Amino acid sequence: MTVHQPPLFSPSFTASLLLLFTPSIAHLSVAHPNFFCGEHVFDYPFGLKNRGRGDLSLQVECDYGHILPKPVLNISGKEYYILQPKFLNNFSLDHTMTIIDKELRDNCDPSSNNYTELRSSSQFHIAHTHIDITLWDQCDPQWVDLPNQTASLQCNTVWHYNLTAAVSVPEACKAQAVLPVNNSGGPVDDQQIIYGGFPIKWNVSKSCEVCQSSGGRCGYYNSSMQFHCRCRGHRRHKPYPDRCPAEKKNSIILLLGYSIGGVALVAAVIILLIYLKKRPYPRRRLPGDLGDYEKNELKAYRQLFVNLSIFSYEELKWATNFFNEKNKLGDGGFGSVYLGKLEDGRSVAVKKLYQQNWKSVEQFINEVKILSCLKHPNLVDLYGCSSPGSPFLLLVYEFMANGTLADHLHGNRRTSKGLPWETRLNIAVETSQALAFLHGLHPPILHRDVKSTNILLDENFGAKVADLGLCRLFPVNVSHVTTTPQGTPGYIDPNYHECFQLTDKSDVYSFGVVLVEIISAKVAVDTSRNTNEIILAVMASDKIRRGVLDEILDPDLQIEMEEEVKLVVSAVAELAFRCLATDRDVRPDMQEVATRLEEIRQHQRKIVEQRFHCLLQY
Repeated sequence: MTVHQPPLFSPSFTASLLLLFTPSIAHLSVAHPNFFCGEHVFDYPFGLKNRGRGDLSLQVECDYGHILPKPVLNISGKEYYILQPKFLNNFSLDHTMTIIDKELRDNCDPSSNNYTELRSSSQFHIAHTHIDITLWDQCDPQWVDLPNQTASLQCNTVWHYNLTAAVSVPEACKAQAVLPVNNSGGPVDDQQIIYGGFPIKWNVSKSCEVCQSSGGRCGYYNSSMQFHCRCRGHRRHKPYPDRCPAEKKNSIILLLGYSIGGVALVAAVIILLIYLKKRPYPRRRLPGDLGDYEKNELKAYRQLFVNLSIFSYEELKWATNFFNEKNKLGDGGFGSVYLGKLEDGRSVAVKKLYQQNWKSVEQFINEVKILSCLKHPNLVDLYGCSSPGSPFLLLVYEFMANGTLADHLHGNRRTSKGLPWETRLNIAVETSQALAFLHGLHPPILHRDVKSTNILLDENFGAKVADLGLCRLFPVNVSHVTTTPQGTPGYIDPNYHECFQLTDKSDVYSFGVVLVEIISAKVAVDTSRNTNEIILAVMASDKIRRGVLDEILDPDLQIEMEEEVKLVVSAVAELAFRCLATDRDVRPDMQEVATRLEEIRQHQRKIVEQRFHCLLQY
């Protein structure tokens, strides 16, 4: 077996050596970050709250209540998350950063977000690259004449907003909010309003400009919080009140300094090579190796997901043979899944999310929170997730040896005989029980992406529902929530797609498509079929309604079935037809679907038992 050795020098390690031994760049502000928070790095004028550094108006608090800790900036008593850029100092994007109101981002509550403290601030001002969006609420129920280009935002209540800019609030509405939104040229929608944020600028300290122009770094005395200028080459960054004194350039001393730095660098490389040669590899990083910041971050991370194991990136990289393509089990909408083997011998499936943007992080958090708290025999087990310092978001699941239901119906695991009907019926029953369990919670959980590729099968063909990244907690005492449709074409509820109204019946529709797949072994969308038969749900509903189920029945089942079994298949098809009803109010709920499927399975077992007794008597 080929052992892959890691590169001798990572970029961060090389940078550290250069900063340590090269006097010409050791004074740069990027070399001495003030503090870290999640993916963000901060330097002067920003300071970590209660740590005595940075400008008093730019004190940042690190919120550990998230998978990736988020930096929070308090402006006149109002809290904002900092979104961009990832590295913030006096030179960051012309003193511009993107922020989002914490209350809006966490609780979807725009009610108090008029940003008066920003609009009147002398320290901050909203950048010109934004537009103001007016939202209004508490409208007269009889009032329906919405202005042109008006959309709805589903938060704690339904807010309306105009797509152009700030507008006058209709007289029929009592509440309003004016939100600045980043004017990046793209469309303004719910996601942009709730998650996009807007740019602000902060004023530059004149003292800092003078200090930096003289070659120094800006800072504060920790005790008095008075400004001082740190200057290289003067008693190891001796502080000066405002600017650094002129340096006496001595070429011989400079040459000597560079020579010593070069010799020291070569010596360090030799020592490192000797160390790596003698050290057994791979070596797991022990808790004692962590710095104080990493310890605090890991502690908060574990408290958030107390029921899960936290895996290091190195451990999962070796478990999957460096995410080798030969170990890839498949690709999903949000990441690739690899087969891995942990040090304790367990086979696992490791999902590696494609991008670490806000959307993938939200799905990562969603799936971890749900699966870490819920246990059901027909929900896939989540063993753990990647550590907070990992360069990728990784989820570690139990390995399901028989792949997905789609693999066996119309994928690469389909055999000449196909799946036996009894196995298909068991899979349908177990899947419905998992979904009924989710819907029966308080508040209910909607899967939003029910499909045959998200139904995994173990070595005994037991079914487990997976991929809960799109799940959503459904508020109690409401008929629906308005949200952007998400899911897979061919499985999405037409009501959800057309009206943006998500209900528990949306999962019922998707499951109805899965039932038709089980009966027909056809894919949900196939452009090679006739125009009116491209969508399986439409085609199946028409065939079942006209009583010609045989036209879509899997040929493998037709060979297998006797007359009694055909009646059982017809009963499942009838249930699928009800699930696919255009009017969502006509569809059964998920508990009714699960109960009906269990009744059908019990009837199937009685048929098998009677046949067995007849054979014994014969």
